[in-house]
Amino acid sequence: MLSKYVGDKVISKWDEYIDRSLLACRVRIHHSTGKTLFYMVYGIEPKLPGDKLRPLLNDSDENDTQARIQQIQQLDKQRALVDQRLHSNANKMKIYYDKHL
Repeated sequence: MLSKYVGDKVISKWDEYIDRSLLACRVRIHHSTGKTLFYMVYGIEPKLPGDKLRPLLNDSDENDTQARIQQIQQLDKQRALVDQRLHSNANKMKIYYDKHL
């Protein structure tokens, strides 16, 4: 992905483009997992400039705690689903590879 940003520009300036490349990699939905890397780490989708919705603010600490507990539980479930999906994709690739040997 970094080569897409740098392109024909001087390769020695790769460090000027690494931040944009990493952001693009972290916020795109990956085919094999169906999720973004950002979501898999933090349990929420990133809020990017230009997004239509602004984050909601809660004033209650108790509500925040309960909401965060639910987010973490949901994230655990999503991680388990992603693990299953990765194993399924690995099996599909193995079958494809074995057929073409």
